Amino acid sequence: QATSSLLDRPWDEHRTGWGIGTMLELLVASCAGEPRPVAVDARRAASGPVLDRVVQLRIADLTATVRDRQGVRSVALPSFDNGVIRGDALLARLAEAKSEGWQPAELDLELALLRLDLDGLDPEPFDALATLPGRQAAAWIRGGGPDVPTIRPVRVMQWEQPRESYGWDDTPGPPTHLWLASVVPAPPGATPPGALWALLHSWSPSPRGVQLATGWGSVFELWAWNAPHHREVVAAHLLCTLARAPTEPSRAGAALVPLACAEGAVGDAMLLAIGCAMGAKQQQTRSSAVDALLVLAARRQLDGARLGELLGAMVGAGDLVLARIVDPLTQAAAAGAATQIWAAVATLLGAALTGGAPVTGLAQLLSAAVDVAEDHRISGAVQGLDELAARTGRSQQVVEARRLRDVLARNAG
Repeated sequence: QATSSLLDRPWDEHRTGWGIGTMLELLVASCAGEPRPVAVDARRAASGPVLDRVVQLRIADLTATVRDRQGVRSVALPSFDNGVIRGDALLARLAEAKSEGWQPAELDLELALLRLDLDGLDPEPFDALATLPGRQAAAWIRGGGPDVPTIRPVRVMQWEQPRESYGWDDTPGPPTHLWLASVVPAPPGATPPGALWALLHSWSPSPRGVQLATGWGSVFELWAWNAPHHREVVAAHLLCTLARAPTEPSRAGAALVPLACAEGAVGDAMLLAIGCAMGAKQQQTRSSAVDALLVLAARRQLDGARLGELLGAMVGAGDLVLARIVDPLTQAAAAGAATQIWAAVATLLGAALTGGAPVTGLAQLLSAAVDVAEDHRISGAVQGLDELAARTGRSQQVVEARRLRDVLARNAG
């Protein structure tokens, strides 16, 4: 009854492409016993976010499994709400598959391995299953997972399609630059990457610029679950949508908290993603950045000084509005991440004070720094602060610089 209105309507009604919504409809049809041909439109998928393609392939694979095997059989279901699978859980599922006489689909097993917690995991029990999936899992464990790519932050121009003139002034404004992260694949290993990792482990922007997908149909909350032990890789692909948040509305901030709750290294891609969200036009996206900062700080995974360096570079290049990121920094400090946030604020202030060019919003940042230092009794030096505080005059920047200098000195004594 719940699916009848979906299944009874003409199959081509309101369909312009094979997006995630259409793929879910195909899965519902198979579960209801009315399977239909399923495939991912390669042309449409290639123009969207990479993580959307991964999700689409996964849904198509589940749909085919339900259609062909009359039931959902998967070994890739997470053990925890961050997408991770325990080793004993996967071993039990593979043993159950052996006893029931079926094998997991290739994509299903690959996703399970990408989600598998390898910490202290013994490959011998998987080998002892004497099945192809068991041997593949054992080899994966011995190899330490997939070949991990290198993540490199890059600043590139956003390419915009030429507009058609309608007679009024269509003079283009200054080019917009975006902060992204290229994914440089590791040298080929003994085992070639599977279909899912092949999509994820390599990406680089075109030298002529990039045109980012909007991601309005994306399920951002699930992106981290596709590779929960590879936060940097997922964050690099997230930037291909989130990097537009400082200038355009974006829903991509919804991926930040699940990604912060995942596992794996936290590097420049994750910090750039948080930085873009902190400077977003939408308050909801900035709030997501604060929540992500708090999760990372609570897990002792937030490098505040490096975050400050990246924020300083983005502000210095004119790609991030300094006034927007003051509130997220203040809120995160007040909510319990004062130590890490102060490291970010001090480094960001140093970049702004010694960059040579005037920075709009500097007085607001100095005032916020005073509040953080007073509330949490922080001391230490800030590069360029003494020089600004020693200037003559009563401008707001100079007044706030003197206040911060005095608070830091008082806390140190």
